[in-house]
Amino acid sequence: MNKHAKNNKEILVVAAEPYLNDQLFNAQDAKLNRDNCLAPGIELRDALREKGISLKTVDLGNLDNAQWIIFQDTFPNNPYLKECLAKKLNHKMVLMLWEPPAVLDIALNKQFHSFFRYVLTWNDDLVDNERYFKLHWPQPPYEDPVDVIPFAKKKLLVSISANKFSYHSQELYSERVKAINYFNRAIPDDFDFYGVGWESNQLIFSKHPVRLLRNLIRHYKHPNHNTYRGRVKDKIQKLSHYKFSICYENMHNIKGWVSEKIFDSFKASCIPIYWGASNINDFVPADCFIDMRGRSYDDLLARLVSFKQDEHAACVMAIKEFMASKKYEKFSIANYIDTLLTLLLHKKGSRHE
Repeated sequence: MNKHAKNNKEILVVAAEPYLNDQLFNAQDAKLNRDNCLAPGIELRDALREKGISLKTVDLGNLDNAQWIIFQDTFPNNPYLKECLAKKLNHKMVLMLWEPPAVLDIALNKQFHSFFRYVLTWNDDLVDNERYFKLHWPQPPYEDPVDVIPFAKKKLLVSISANKFSYHSQELYSERVKAINYFNRAIPDDFDFYGVGWESNQLIFSKHPVRLLRNLIRHYKHPNHNTYRGRVKDKIQKLSHYKFSICYENMHNIKGWVSEKIFDSFKASCIPIYWGASNINDFVPADCFIDMRGRSYDDLLARLVSFKQDEHAACVMAIKEFMASKKYEKFSIANYIDTLLTLLLHKKGSRHE
């Protein structure tokens, strides 16, 4: 037994298999750390280390001696969860929910939540600051882009997303396909789309009947490839070449689900066409984006082509003002760390409620 375990100074994270063996903190892995997405966890580890607490993935620690065990978007059949429940370690188990029900079906399942002492969630309706605490999607510090592309040299519209599928009634994956198909036909010279899973040679065959049906549906609805440009290495750099971006969350009509997508567009001075959280205006000012709710694609296209340079510049200025405001601090890595440290070390919620 190591020194940290004896002193109960170890916090363990239960993550997906690719992130085990502390790969959750490996900033050098370009695939796992795409768009610097591992930064919040790495900075949290460093902050805990300063307090004499070790943060590591669960496979490198001891469940019995850990101070806390954090489960990230886990499922009921997770072997570490089963082991913790068998050992009655509920009092030190924390559930961290990042994804909505369209991706993680137990995201709003209170019966499942009852296994854990605390639940960190995006869902505003659950937050009570007693057992449920607000989890904002943490963003790296905002910096003005070094190379600003002139308005006249930017293409009109882009979509950067993966080709995914969900049976949930509020999913927006299929709406991304509709948008891509529409703009493919309407403005093929002023629209591009990027991402994984859109390749024309994607495999349809699968021995699993549900996956086979899903793949066939995807293939049937697959957009024309005339405007498909492949994958991107640097999402923000790519977004900066466009005036507007299709920015749909994985799911709509739920409170509090605001992911990194809208902020990626902001960082690129690209105006997002947003559809997702029903209360998005509680987090982001309305003059920073185009609200897709209630719009047809014909109406949207007419709005986009009518944008003048000064109008676009005013929207970008509003974005920069928001990104420099106290309101944006809720989405900072510093607030994420403060939320975790305050909860795990002092049993209270964040200073930014």
